[in-house]
Amino acid sequence: MNMAENWITYDDKNNVPQKSYDDLLHCGSTRELTDDEAVALVCEEFGFDKEKVTVVRTVGKYEIDTNSRRLRLVGETERKPLYNATDFNYVRFDCAGWFYEMYNGELRKYYC
Repeated sequence: MNMAENWITYDDKNNVPQKSYDDLLHCGSTRELTDDEAVALVCEEFGFDKEKVTVVRTVGKYEIDTNSRRLRLVGETERKPLYNATDFNYVRFDCAGWFYEMYNGELRKYYC
């Protein structure tokens, strides 16, 4: 029996959840960082070489078929680098074949 496809929005577990990002984005004193400010922040906090850091302002937007569990990329979602406080911030960036998210002062690392 061939089941019909049933595609729904999928929140990629490799990224900060969209709701968490949106909470930071819409908080009153949060400000968007320029790429230079974002690079300076992650280099100061974690010791990266600023010549090797590239700020990434999007994440993939996915759907999942609830029957087969297949994923499909359906677009991109904007993810500006944001700063509110030392423990309330977000920057997505690539460095040396790895991609990272700095979120709330902590570093999340993934292989590209």
